[in-house]
Amino acid sequence: MSAVWTIAVFTLREAIGSRFPWLVMLAAAAALGLASFAGALALTESEHITLA
Repeated sequence: MSAVWTIAVFTLREAIGSRFPWLVMLAAAAALGLASFAGALALTESEHITLA
């Protein structure tokens, strides 16, 4: 079990030291922005259809 724990700790250290956390945050921000845009587009389209 000690070898597995050591590998896990070093893998976590390497992930934190690399750009992986920044990539995750960038992907999350892009997903939130895209979801917000899609929500606004759907609201605009539904108002347009309702007025027509």
